[in-house]
Amino acid sequence: MKSAAAKRHIAAIFKVFAALLLLWAAPAKSDDFAGMTATLDECIKLGLERNYGLGAKREELKGVLLQADAIAISVMPKLDLNAGSTYTTPVSGAFEFDNLFPPDFWEKIGADPPESGGGGASNEHVQTTWGARLSASYALNTPIIDKAISSELNARREELLALADDVRFAVTGAYMNALLAQRAVEVAGKSHELAEEQHRHALLRYENKVAPWFEVVQAEVQVSLAKENLEESKYAARNSLKALYLSMGLAGGPDELTLEPGPVDDISNVIAEIAGTEMPGFPDAFVETSYTFRQLSFSIDSLEHQAKANKNFPVLSGFASWQGQDGSAFQEPNSYSLGVNLNFRIFDSGEAKNRIEQLEVQRNILSIKRNEFSQAYMNQLDVLANDLEVALLTYETAKKTLDAASEGLKIATIGYREGITTSLELMDSRTRYLSADFNLFSKKVAIYLAYDAIRKAIGYERYGESAIVTISEETRAPIPGGGEILKELFAPEGGETDG
Repeated sequence: MKSAAAKRHIAAIFKVFAALLLLWAAPAKSDDFAGMTATLDECIKLGLERNYGLGAKREELKGVLLQADAIAISVMPKLDLNAGSTYTTPVSGAFEFDNLFPPDFWEKIGADPPESGGGGASNEHVQTTWGARLSASYALNTPIIDKAISSELNARREELLALADDVRFAVTGAYMNALLAQRAVEVAGKSHELAEEQHRHALLRYENKVAPWFEVVQAEVQVSLAKENLEESKYAARNSLKALYLSMGLAGGPDELTLEPGPVDDISNVIAEIAGTEMPGFPDAFVETSYTFRQLSFSIDSLEHQAKANKNFPVLSGFASWQGQDGSAFQEPNSYSLGVNLNFRIFDSGEAKNRIEQLEVQRNILSIKRNEFSQAYMNQLDVLANDLEVALLTYETAKKTLDAASEGLKIATIGYREGITTSLELMDSRTRYLSADFNLFSKKVAIYLAYDAIRKAIGYERYGESAIVTISEETRAPIPGGGEILKELFAPEGGETDG
């Protein structure tokens, strides 16, 4: 008995250990969807944090910042310290002094002649040196290079902001598609319940001998079709969630996630403000505030400054040094030196001219691209405005359709209670109402996506820049937010909308 209990105890311990091992080995789940509920703002924030392209752009921006630091460092003084020791071995061979001077030379000067084959030149010699040197140089084109890097920094910043808006737009589109797919699952589920209810009514009618068996068969077919539609809707909803996770930079996530429909519900107030309002078009100023236009403009400025900086500017340099030594009788123990140098290259075989021409070619290419973008951009805004106008019109039609379906359902319900309307007619009325309600929701989603496309096109930063690198070198022209932007875009000529 004890042996069996011990075995069970060991087995229980092993199971616990295996469970802990599986938990440790399992891939970590993200806590971003605690409670299995997510909002659009949460998804966008996560997408901005995890997007690989944004991460690479941030690093590029840091690289340009380091270039600016390198320019500032290049004009700062440099201090060098040196120390050394030199050992000289005896010279092979000897100097013969006997034949170099007249016989009475040494007597006349009152000195003893050196020994033949010897002399001081053959002795060992050790000399130790040490010192310090402070130097600095300044190229007169440094301020121009600094301006070129500053413009390049702003260009990279605009690219970063544009990519951030691309991420927001992609996440928003995926979120809305997933939200619509989830609503489709709800409608399919209710349709399936109605089909089953209709089937039950058909069986009762058949049992009471007031309906043929064919009506039961038809109801069974409707149940089968409704169930098939429900399964397809669930499959589409799971795929839409996978697309949402992918847009946020996630490899996967929970198969079921409740998405808050707040953005679609909130836009109803905006729709009420702008519905039926005449659209005058977009001002040309929106071109100059767009990310792409500003990025191209900053890049052009950078190339212009680079072309100026590549001219042969003088370089001013100076130094101060101190040198100490020990071991040489021919040098002072300490020596000092100061110097100033101005270097000006007057001939470089056309090297600078060639670099300037290359930069001008690049500048001309970017100028052509900027002009092309300006023309295409205004056409794009017009297309987006038309898309929103169409979405608003279809929304009004969907509202009327829902009102009619709602009224039809009320009449069918009263008629069924009074015995005038059949159960089949009541079921059809319920189905039409569900379809009309889903259609209205889809039109709201279409309006939101069309509205969001306009905001992305003009670079409207709805959710701030907390998740990306920001540099306050230059401020962008303010763009109104919320419902105010639609009031401005779609206000009648010569005035604003009420409210």
